[in-house]
Amino acid sequence: MAFISLTTRFLLLASYLAVLTFALDPWTPPLSTSGRYVVDASGNRFKLKSGNWHGASGTYNGEGDRNDAANHHSSENAHDIPLGLQYAFMDRIISEFEAAGINSIRLPFSNELLRMTHKVEDSC
Repeated sequence: MAFISLTTRFLLLASYLAVLTFALDPWTPPLSTSGRYVVDASGNRFKLKSGNWHGASGTYNGEGDRNDAANHHSSENAHDIPLGLQYAFMDRIISEFEAAGINSIRLPFSNELLRMTHKVEDSC
């Protein structure tokens, strides 16, 4: 069974999400603001169409057995990864974001997630 550290998984996910904006709308990096508008390096307006991907911020309530779903927010044990990755491959989830017209993802995460050294099994 292959193991990948949480930090590595998070960095891979962040890199993949960064590429998402390139796939939907052509633009020239970097993005910045001009007045109230987000613009690319050529000065063209860029409209953010964002979604939220919950789970990497941590769901554990801090009491009891960490593996018991009852001790997690809304009984959702995210296994320290963004929710959904335990059910579907990242490619499929990103494709669904793209199909919905989403070009940016808000991925809240906890600093604890970046400092964890334990491995996440592929089954998660």
